[in-house]
Amino acid sequence: MLTDAALNYLKMGFRPIRLREGSKAAEIFWKEYQSRPPGEEEVRRMFASGSPNIGLVTGNGLVVVDVDDPALLEAVIEHVGSTPMMCRTPSGGTHLYFRMRGGVHYGNAVRINDRATDLRCEGAYAVCPWSQNQEGAYRWIGDVLPASDLPLPRISWLREKKPARKMQPVEMTDEAGSMEKRAIGWLSHVEGAISGANGHK
Repeated sequence: MLTDAALNYLKMGFRPIRLREGSKAAEIFWKEYQSRPPGEEEVRRMFASGSPNIGLVTGNGLVVVDVDDPALLEAVIEHVGSTPMMCRTPSGGTHLYFRMRGGVHYGNAVRINDRATDLRCEGAYAVCPWSQNQEGAYRWIGDVLPASDLPLPRISWLREKKPARKMQPVEMTDEAGSMEKRAIGWLSHVEGAISGANGHK
């Protein structure tokens, strides 16, 4: 069943990868599939044994908005747009599947503006049915469509940024302290990096 599911994802334009049983962690070296899709025989070998979970590599036409808090789902759909392809996670969250606009870099973000909402695109993957963990199974709600048939998201809302918080320089008197003070002052103007897949860990 898992092999058939993975092959169906492949035929629909997705890039399935093998994850550890009951886990979100990849069980294979998957980075090469960011630049090319796996072949049919590769997929058959990936899922030939055991009871692994399945992930779909994002980017290359696919972007997933991960809404962990069910209370936020309506607001996210209102601002980002609706999609017929959604996945309910065992914890009650929802993954919203969209098509990427050609030539646009979406990036990844974790807990956007302190909301339980993540953006998965280049260099990431999303766990999908028929994966499961101790809490239960991932399941589709709505249609499962080829990546090319998905709607485009309105991405600007997910790129909102809070004003950068500036650090206060430490008062020191010796020469080393003066250098550290200048370094801290410079760093206070550097915006924090955006986390990628599992970057928050």
